[in-house]
Amino acid sequence: MEPIEPDVKVAIYPDNYFPFLKDKFISVDETDTNEEGWFTVMVFMDTYNLKDCLSYSSEGISLNLIIRRKDLEEFVTDLETEYNDFVKEI
Repeated sequence: MEPIEPDVKVAIYPDNYFPFLKDKFISVDETDTNEEGWFTVMVFMDTYNLKDCLSYSSEGISLNLIIRRKDLEEFVTDLETEYNDFVKEI
């Protein structure tokens, strides 16, 4: 599902490396990825968000991360702690 105005898209693909590649291009055995709980996290920003762009282009900057579940959980926990510390200071 995509938003009507695709300013920024965030997609999470559990148990999958880069989901747009055909299996023959993936060099890692899929059983390894499933056992360790790999995720592909993608964040896409349309060029519409950049200066002097007048309309959506479906082109832009993309950040693609391939991460293990335990590392993602650790990041979220650390981010939550950092956020809570930041809010206390305000």
